[in-house]
This record gives sequence, structure tokens and C-alpha cells, in this order.
Amino acid sequence: MILIPGGGNPNPNPNPPVTEDDSWTDTKADCVKEKLEAGGSNSILNKLLEGFNLSTSTINLTFYVGNTDYRGNPVPNGKCIFDPNTDRMYVYVSEDRLNESSLEIARTILHECFHAYIYGKLYGEDIHNGLAPEPDFAKDFAEYEKKYKISDEDNESQHNYTADKYRTYMKEGLKTYFEADPKYSRLMDFFSDDPNWHGVDYMYESLTWGGLKKTDAWKEYIKTPGNEQKLKDQKQFIYRYLPKENCE
Repeated sequence: MILIPGGGNPNPNPNPPVTEDDSWTDTKADCVKEKLEAGGSNSILNKLLEGFNLSTSTINLTFYVGNTDYRGNPVPNGKCIFDPNTDRMYVYVSEDRLNESSLEIARTILHECFHAYIYGKLYGEDIHNGLAPEPDFAKDFAEYEKKYKISDEDNESQHNYTADKYRTYMKEGLKTYFEADPKYSRLMDFFSDDPNWHGVDYMYESLTWGGLKKTDAWKEYIKTPGNEQKLKDQKQFIYRYLPKENCE
């Protein structure tokens, strides 16, 4: 959910890999990540991570399943942090998150990787352009930091930037992931009679708001009467029926 800058430019490392810790291997998060990557060059997750795999990258990246607390404070679902002593980025998914549907796990992985992507752009903008060229990124993001960063502990600049610039990519990643599920057609039939079902596109949109509810975009969204309750209904009545990962 959060990314904590470590200060200073990372030191160059030759061919830094994207790796997975033993805590990640063979978990539900591992299975979901593999499916998110299955689209090859069209995969949103691969586009977010491709810069880290280049020989010119100066940041390593490792995926973990484990404690997502930060400085003694609970952080639900996931976190993304940077250790300046090792030049390594850590993406964590919490063990509790693995009890939820595979689509919700996918949302958490993508959310944390958007943090990693932004951090990569901050320190290596020329190689982190997997989503789309952003020639004015440095200038634009500086404006977000000026507006939303109070301190390292109170910094909503990345969340606001993601809400404004990247939510459509999040929807695309979730859509591709979910439509590849063999249960997809049956689920569409199942949901069609539910009064809380507002269509599959809205379900993807509702998921993208996870972790972004302190943003100006969210505050604007809930100004429309009924929007906040509509999203709560999705979480209560729709998410509970989404399939869970069985790692097959």
C-alpha cells in the first residue's frame, strides 16, 4: 500500500534481477503473479516490471509474503518499500490477503507494483516506460509531491498520481486476468440476477479504488450520491463469490 523512499540515488548493480523470496514461492500470491504475467509483452504486470529486469537498472526487486506492518503500524494487504543499504525494492503481500479471492490478490500485487514502477521512474525514468511514455513525469510528479507530501510518513503523492494516471491500466490488468479464468462465463451468469451487480466493468473499477481512498480522485468520486454505498455493496455481496486461487 505504501512506498517509503530511502533517499539518494541507488548505486549501479549489474543485471539486477526481479526475484521471489522463499516465503513467496508456491503460495497463492505466486500462482496469481504467474497468471498476471501470462500475457507476455501485453501483460500490465510485465510492463510495470520490465525496467527492473534491464541490465541498466540500478534497483533490485524481490517479492515476499509476510508482515506488512510499517513502524509498528498495521498496513493491510501489502506494501512496497526500498532499502537504501541494499538498493533493493521489496514488494510484500500479507498472509491474510491470501485468504481472499484471486482477483483481490491480483489487485494488491498490481497496486504495489505501481508503487515500484513510480519509484523506478523517479530514479531511472528512461528505462521505466512500460505503460506509456511520460515525457513530463519528473515535472508532473514533483507537483504531486509539492501538494501531497507532508513527510515521509505522511505522503499521498504516489496514491494520488496512481489514482489520476494509472487506474485505467489497473482495470486493464484485472480484466485480462479475470477473463482468463475458466469460471468467468459461469460467474457472469451467476451475477447477472444479483441486484448488487452493476456489470463487470464496474467491478474492476471498484477494485481499483483499493488503497486509494485518501486521494482527491476518490473524494471527488464519492460526491456523486450513491457511489460510496454502491462500492460497499460490491465488497459485501459480490467479492465474496469471486473464485479463490487453488494454484492448479
